[in-house]
Amino acid sequence: MQNYLKNNKILISILLISFVLSLFYSFYFRIKPQVDAQAYDAIGWNIAQGNGYRQTAGSELTVDTSITRVGPLYEYFLAGIYKIFGHRYEPVWIAQAIMHVLSAWLVYLTAILIFCDFRSKKRIGLWAVAIFSFYPDLIEISAMVLTETFYLFLVCLTLYLFSLYFYKKRL
Repeated sequence: MQNYLKNNKILISILLISFVLSLFYSFYFRIKPQVDAQAYDAIGWNIAQGNGYRQTAGSELTVDTSITRVGPLYEYFLAGIYKIFGHRYEPVWIAQAIMHVLSAWLVYLTAILIFCDFRSKKRIGLWAVAIFSFYPDLIEISAMVLTETFYLFLVCLTLYLFSLYFYKKRL
């Protein structure tokens, strides 16, 4: 482990700075949920309280608009956080900052796999992780109660697992 840390100082520095930057942005601007984020928040809170997948507690399913929203995985993710920590946004921001960093790390690992035949594969991976980590829209979106950070993490995980399967056969 110590050898890994020693050989990957730049990668770890990028990931730590990205995490701190994402948290700083979230806690500094404290973006309140609006429009879609407000709906995801309400659905997640209703699930956590045992009211089911509904945007408005006590409403009939035929008039509730929750079914028109993207989901339901993100709303259940929110419900899990709300169930543990209560209806607070800070734990969501922390979880999304962690997912942002994990996504960046997966981008690095995927780049290393894809460019395994190149001598500069590590440099390519570092550029990829830096671009992903410090892209302003991705930092901002991790500070909101929106699906993007969660689904980007799932997409990065899927691409990494596919690349691992595909390129492991070649290695």
